[in-house]
Amino acid sequence: MLKKVYVFCVGLTFICASYKACASQYEKVISLGGAVTEVIYALGQEKYLVGTDISSVHPKEATRLPSVGYYRNLPLEGLIKLNPDIILASEHAGPKYVLDKLKSIGVKIEIIDDKPTVRSLSNRINQIAEIFDTPNKGNKLKDKIQNDIASNSQPGKHVRALVLMVHSNQTLAAGSNTAPDLLLQLSGMQNILKQKNGYVRISDESLAALAPDIIILTGSGNPSNTSRPGIQLTPAAQNNNIATVDSLLMLSIGPRIGESLSILRKLRNTVLLQNSCHKPNKTSA
Repeated sequence: MLKKVYVFCVGLTFICASYKACASQYEKVISLGGAVTEVIYALGQEKYLVGTDISSVHPKEATRLPSVGYYRNLPLEGLIKLNPDIILASEHAGPKYVLDKLKSIGVKIEIIDDKPTVRSLSNRINQIAEIFDTPNKGNKLKDKIQNDIASNSQPGKHVRALVLMVHSNQTLAAGSNTAPDLLLQLSGMQNILKQKNGYVRISDESLAALAPDIIILTGSGNPSNTSRPGIQLTPAAQNNNIATVDSLLMLSIGPRIGESLSILRKLRNTVLLQNSCHKPNKTSA
């Protein structure tokens, strides 16, 4: 009888140990930055989230969690109020003094890689998968992303593209070292503002001179809101090649990069087909 009890206890201990190894060591997690939150959901670890920031709008379920404000302008009291075991913060989160204060009172903070590159996305997945002790899920997610990129990438840069981020009355164009620049490159389009770094203001004269084949709007932009003279003078406007793409898909590099590339690939192919149809037929002398 004692032997059976011993075997039962050993078995129970093994089960409990196995469960502990599979469970996250953190039960109350705050995620700061939409790029971080999206990976947490993609890894199936959202059950540990107790708060996010207002940039965490995908998936929709993330918006139902308590919000601590904007991850670049964090409120100290709001973060402390949620009493987190750990905060996973985009490298762009701040201000720094708020993060430093949280660390000084014993709140664990992990700074998560958040650059507009595929390598950064891979690093981000590795970091978050390690924190939640789910390396296998992390590897599967990375494999899926690589397959998505491979199946949606296009060679060549025959289509001259310009990405405009429109918010209220402000319009910024995407240069190099931005998510749109990488997405255009992978989808086989040429970012005609690549000589500029980051997001920059652009004049009507510059818009017309750049002569993009296609203009892609993000944010609050839409094809019916393109009355700027500079836009109207471009081949993109004249050929009705102005498209709107969801900001979440164009302005960050995340687990849905395959979806972003699929949309851009179709836009590119539409322009190429249009251009081929407009080529004059060669006639013999």
